[in-house]
Amino acid sequence: TLSSPTLTGPTISTPSISTPTITYPTFSTYGSIKALFEPATITGSAPSSTTNFDVVTQAVQYYTSNASTNFTLNIRGDGSTTLNSILSTGQSVTCTLLVTNGGTAYYPSTIQVDGSTVTPKWANGVAPAAGNTSSVDIYSFVVVKTASATYTVFASQSKFA
Repeated sequence: TLSSPTLTGPTISTPSISTPTITYPTFSTYGSIKALFEPATITGSAPSSTTNFDVVTQAVQYYTSNASTNFTLNIRGDGSTTLNSILSTGQSVTCTLLVTNGGTAYYPSTIQVDGSTVTPKWANGVAPAAGNTSSVDIYSFVVVKTASATYTVFASQSKFA
């Protein structure tokens, strides 16, 4: 046994610590969150004909230039990661898309998850048939994974002017 250890003149040369990864922590008690900040991507252009929403890098996507065509919205992990690979069955992700419209309004006419078309369940039971002129339309999507590569998508459209 060592009763009184002494370390004299230790030298540590260039220690490195890798970035830790925490995967799906669970908590056994209820807690309180004071503030939660979500990443938003602000894009000074209009949505392209197929617009990808990468949930790995953003919770909100804001297009500040007037939309120029209806478009397909594809919700995915990112360019190299499927949503199916990062979302477990019984989990969901919420994403918000802000689309600026001028005198002619456009909207996401097709919704996809990982490149496969889904039919969302729209608020009030009615899918939008157009965007709203001279406004910013905010689309909210809650994507619930119900089985492998199978999703229920809840969607809404709100006009802000």
